[in-house]
Amino acid sequence: MPPKKFLKPKPKGKIKPPEPETENDFLEAADEFEQAAGKWRAGDAAKAVRFFNRAIDAYNEGLKRHPQSFDLAYNK
Repeated sequence: MPPKKFLKPKPKGKIKPPEPETENDFLEAADEFEQAAGKWRAGDAAKAVRFFNRAIDAYNEGLKRHPQSFDLAYNK
């Protein structure tokens, strides 16, 4: 009889979050990048800029899919 497995092995590497689809998904993703940038602003300016650029990319992609979104355009 094979041994029972009570614990599943942990997957290696990071689990990727699902791609944003709705307007709110893009707003949340960009907001997370902005918050991360704010944490690094004083200590590592280069890292903060990379997070701000990711936020801008998220806003741009959201505006491509939802061009009428006032919130995405305003926050960008």
